[in-house]
Amino acid sequence: MSKIKLVTSGSLVLALMVLAPSVAQARKVFLNGLNLDSVDLPAVTLKGCDVHIDAKGNIHITAKGYKVQVAGSSPSARRASAGSGTYKTVGSRTSRYYLVSFFNKKGATQYDIEVFINGKMIRRIRARNDQVAIDITRYVKRGKKNEVIFVSRKNYSGKGRLSASTMDYFRVVIGAGFESRGQIVLKRSLIETRRTAAQTRSVVTEKHYVIFR
Repeated sequence: MSKIKLVTSGSLVLALMVLAPSVAQARKVFLNGLNLDSVDLPAVTLKGCDVHIDAKGNIHITAKGYKVQVAGSSPSARRASAGSGTYKTVGSRTSRYYLVSFFNKKGATQYDIEVFINGKMIRRIRARNDQVAIDITRYVKRGKKNEVIFVSRKNYSGKGRLSASTMDYFRVVIGAGFESRGQIVLKRSLIETRRTAAQTRSVVTEKHYVIFR
């Protein structure tokens, strides 16, 4: 799995995870020449942009002051399959591990996701909160089997349903990477859970068994 950084002329760095496209689309959107069909975008506001629509209906966004960089583009990197009882051996002896959340519209799914590693709750990540990115290396046991559980809870917070779209998503990823200049760079997504606003189950539990190297 590839990793893309979007770097402004200031200090803002946003992590974008590249995924295999699942649905063919006639209209394409490009950001500074990058086709966004296969990019999992976090919530972001780009200011001072020029927008051009070509003869095929494709949308080209030129964001001055922003630079798109690709890092860690190993084609062999793939996300671990989701589901109960997934078992994987991941990472390397020098890897550090991070917990990162991604969404396209903050709060739209109305799911809160709790992350447990070896019976300890590491973080409750709320759909309505900003992006979370934390180092969880100290919580894993290298070379041994680790139990990782994601518990997703539908939380309407006394409000009605905000969205029923399958396009509105909330992802929580555990990945391998490093920190550079105070920013977290994910090289690989290892295991994850994903909820959409179309889902209505009150509680969804996913269990993984992972050996972190």
